Amino acid sequence: MTNDEKRNLYLRLDRMIRMKYKGGASALANRLGVSRSTFFRCIEEMKSMGAPIYYNELSQRYCYEEEGSFAFGFIRDITLERRD
Repeated sequence: MTNDEKRNLYLRLDRMIRMKYKGGASALANRLGVSRSTFFRCIEEMKSMGAPIYYNELSQRYCYEEEGSFAFGFIRDITLERRD
């Protein structure tokens, strides 16, 4: 898997989590078009980068422990931009 494919996978999974897609690992892996082991590897890598992901048994979906989103690269805070 190339870096671009991996980045795209993380961002797609982030979107699914934020949109509250229901389903366990097998269902989401299938939806993402990856194996169950690749799905778990992706979850673990996102967690290692600070994403507070967990599986909620009651709602049967993956969730973030707090509001937010997963992103790569530099995100400009437009409130701090200089005006020259």
